[in-house]
Amino acid sequence: MDRKMAAPQKHRQQQTIITRVLSNRETIRTIEQARDEASHADDEPEIGWSDYSHIAAGEYQAYCRAAKIYFDARYKRWTCLLRFDLLSDDCQRVLAERIPYWLSLGYGKKPHASRKGSYFTAWLDANGGHRPPQNDRFSPRIFTRRVCRVRVGDTSGKAPYSVVREILRWETGER
Repeated sequence: MDRKMAAPQKHRQQQTIITRVLSNRETIRTIEQARDEASHADDEPEIGWSDYSHIAAGEYQAYCRAAKIYFDARYKRWTCLLRFDLLSDDCQRVLAERIPYWLSLGYGKKPHASRKGSYFTAWLDANGGHRPPQNDRFSPRIFTRRVCRVRVGDTSGKAPYSVVREILRWETGER
């Protein structure tokens, strides 16, 4: 008789254990689903974009804050990017920051300033019209930390921004 009582009791214990395990699994599954739902909102990447300044087209005093040479994969060419801060006429206030001006440096394996290219012409103007020494590397540093007069225009497209279209003359730092 003890054996007959022991079997149902053992069976009840097993059922209780199975119920607890299933209940725990369901609880764990509920917790994991809640975590997943909460984390999906956080998993969505924050999308950034380069917000270039936009200002009315015209002529402005400008300070060249940076010059960088890089290979532009989209156009498959070398480019020098100059970044200008546009200044008020009295040069006391910044009207717009980081206005870009691109100068082409060719399509070869290395950057090259051809005599008819925009970089060569801009470099000569920045150097006061003087030709560089025979083995000069045409450093873009000649443009930086200087004030010039520029003509600014807009790009076309759904989100236009301002770009320097032309450097009219250098106001400071003949080198």
